[in-house]
Amino acid sequence: MVNKKIWLGILVIVLVFGMAVIGCSGDDNSTKGSEPQTVNYEGADLAGNTYFLTVTEKADRAAYTPVSGDNYVLKIKKTGQSDKISRGTVKQASADGTFMLQPSVEGSATFSIVISNGEISSVEGNIAVDGGTFTPRSFNTIYLRANRYTNNGQTGEQWATSPILLSDFFTGTLKAGNKIRISGSVDKKLEHSKIDVMRIPSNGEWEWIGCAPGSTASQLVEISGSFDNSYALRIDSYDVLNKNDGEIIVMLSNCLWQESKTANFPDVYHFSTLPDDIPNGTIMATIHNFSISLIEE
Repeated sequence: MVNKKIWLGILVIVLVFGMAVIGCSGDDNSTKGSEPQTVNYEGADLAGNTYFLTVTEKADRAAYTPVSGDNYVLKIKKTGQSDKISRGTVKQASADGTFMLQPSVEGSATFSIVISNGEISSVEGNIAVDGGTFTPRSFNTIYLRANRYTNNGQTGEQWATSPILLSDFFTGTLKAGNKIRISGSVDKKLEHSKIDVMRIPSNGEWEWIGCAPGSTASQLVEISGSFDNSYALRIDSYDVLNKNDGEIIVMLSNCLWQESKTANFPDVYHFSTLPDDIPNGTIMATIHNFSISLIEE
């Protein structure tokens, strides 16, 4: 099997936005006055971390919803562990409920939080916190976002999720021929979907290790509505919990078109394109009650 290196820059599509800056609703019980107004959001991931986000207005506004330039404080709590705190500013607040946040730690990367129905439904990207870095775990709601990519001779467009950490869903060893079951309810039809499996070693360079059901046009599958699909994995053997193997992740994508200029990536197809007025990072589809399980045979 040919190992294929995938750079972090093309994967973290959720951090590339060109969307209109629009506020989002939340638990706002404040009124206009001399004190800065705040809005609060809360949510929990599958690993038991609870996130408390407070956004404070930078300038006095009659009706308060977060906008670019406002300040934020994010507290991450888990029973038996010390709290982790990130502080900084709102870089963008987008129409689809995504806040892109910039920690105040010098040289730190942005991360994003998605607000849905006034609650935190997703946290994506490593977070600079007091004294270090925190990697958020998976939520049971995932988002596929617009992504235009060029990498290793491939150029294309797709809807794609952020990395999904397999160890948040099951333990065990992934082996060639094993099957994984993916289930949930998607609000938009994924007409040509596939799953890529990757490993994140300690050096941070992402390594493609397999896919399901395949990556050619004829192997891509349709997902719509409530689904419960099984996929045979085309990979080597990896222990999901063995950190010496690196963190194992999957990404679900809906393929639109792809061209290739290298024999290592021969897969070429053309189904549709992203509209010109849709920036990278725009939420294109949402999957609720998302789950992954390992079928060992």
